[in-house]
Parts: sequence; C-alpha cells; structure tokens
Amino acid sequence: MVSIHETTWHPLVIFAGTSTQKESRGYRPGNFLGRSKGELDIAGEPLLTRALQNYAQAEVEGSRIGEIHLLGQKENLEHLIPDMLRKQVILQHTVTTLGEKIAGLKQFGEQRVYIATADIIPSQEDLAAVLSFSNAHRDASFLAPVIAGDDLLSLHFRRDRKHKMYPLRNASGTNDSCAFSHLYAIRPSHARLDTVGKFTDACFSDRERGLRSTQIFSAARQLFPEMWKAVPKLVYCILGVRAGLDAHGEYQRSIVPIPDYAAMENLFAHAFYRNAAIKRPVVAALLHAPTLAMDIDDQHDLDIVRELYASKNSALNRIKRG
Repeated sequence: MVSIHETTWHPLVIFAGTSTQKESRGYRPGNFLGRSKGELDIAGEPLLTRALQNYAQAEVEGSRIGEIHLLGQKENLEHLIPDMLRKQVILQHTVTTLGEKIAGLKQFGEQRVYIATADIIPSQEDLAAVLSFSNAHRDASFLAPVIAGDDLLSLHFRRDRKHKMYPLRNASGTNDSCAFSHLYAIRPSHARLDTVGKFTDACFSDRERGLRSTQIFSAARQLFPEMWKAVPKLVYCILGVRAGLDAHGEYQRSIVPIPDYAAMENLFAHAFYRNAAIKRPVVAALLHAPTLAMDIDDQHDLDIVRELYASKNSALNRIKRG
C-alpha cells in the first residue's frame, strides 16, 4: 500500500550578503570579504543559483522547502535568483549583521523555519537527510545536526583546519568527529533570539578560531549570566584543552571527559530558550551530510567544491549515508 503524505511547506531563511565592517574585524586574509560568495562560479553556475535550485527541489515524505527568504544586499543577490523561482524566493534587502538577522527570525513565530548560510550548496541527498531528521522530531524546538567529520576529510575538506572538528561521545561509548552544520531548523516563538543575536555579533569577528575564540567566554558571561560557567567547561571538554597557553603559544592539553550529544543539546537549550521546562527543546544528531558543512572560506575550499560539482562521478556519491 502506498503511503500518501500531505505536503508540509517549511520556510527557509538564507543569511546572504557580505560581512559588515564590524563582522570583518580580525578575520584572516584569503577569504572572500567585500564580495558576495553567492556569485562564485561553481561548474558554470553561480553558487547561490545552484543552492536555490536544490532547496526548491528537496522533498522527503511530504516535507518540502516553501518560501525562501533571502536576506542581504539586493544589488548582490537579485540577479542570482533563477527566473523559475522568483515567486518562491523573497529577497529582503538588508545590511544588518548576522546577529541582527538571527533576532529577526522571531517574525516566523511558532512554525518551524530552516536557516542556512549562503556559502554552501547542499546536495539533494543531504537535504533529504535533514528533512528526514526533521520529520523524525516534529515536536522539537531546535534541530542541531552535526556533520560527520570523516566525510569531510575524505573529500579533502577541512584537512588544513582540523581545529574546526570536535569530538562528541556517541551512544556506543566511542567518539564521533564532528563539524558544525550551516543548516538548522528552529521554532522561533520561545527562543530568546535577541540575546543569541548579540552573542553571535560579539563572537563573529573571531570566527576563524572556531571554539578557540576567547570572545566566547566574555560574551557568555555578559549575556548568559545564569549559565556562563557551563560554557567554558563544555567548550574546554570539546577541545580537550585547559584555559591558557603553554610557553609555545599552544593550548595546553588536559584529561577531561568528552561531552556527549545530550551535553550539546543542554547547552543549546539553555542558551536559546527562556523556559527550561520545554520538553526536550533541542535535538542534536550526527548526519552523513557533508555539503551542509562545506562553507567556502578561501580558495582551497572553493577549488574542492568546484571539483565536486564539475564531476559526474562526484566523490559525494561515495559517502555512506544513513
């Protein structure tokens, strides 16, 4: 018997545009500051054009991407929207910071909304994985997929920036090597998005250091006074380091327990939600969906993504999913 699913349309918000001067401060050279990453040529098409087409086609068990809200500078984005998607894509001209864009998500209220950055091209397979993950946790307020780091390394991605890979203890008692996704899902109504937005802006200019950013701790102490002591503890556990540097300027290693997925869920839950009594507001899970973490920061990243999408026998096809 064939199961017939009623289609559920979820809005998607894409944070596009170039970094503001405040956000660019301290970012290392070699990235694409001052220009729209969406315009980068990927196998004959602009990056953002390819991404929009993939989002519009994604569907799993009746779940689809509905309206796509594109936030950024109109002059950099309008020409990248495919003609066939002009009714689906809503271009919202803004020159605000990422934190201010996050705070603006409250306009979507109770419904689940997907949020993504504009420097990834999620594959159809990886979008299907996210939609399936979403369907499996319909009551969750925040979905935090973490991406299998081994998948990225097999594609030669992040090999020179392994500090952006973090261990998390899984249910089997072994450690997963994880990278942060650039695609999430949230129900904004109960989230304290203004505070999260301020925290994002406070840390964003030092984002190349990942969780090694010292700005995380000062911002957490100021904006999350009720939980700030837990932030350094969890971050240091993930990194396996102690506060401070050794004589060579390297982080000192220490023997600390590696956190599990529940610890990550609790951190997001306390940071995002005013009401701690919300039943399991956050769900984190490992996904074999590498394109969700393949954000382009420099020429090395760009070359790898171009190669993946230029080949009919892409290395993406060899990723074991499930």
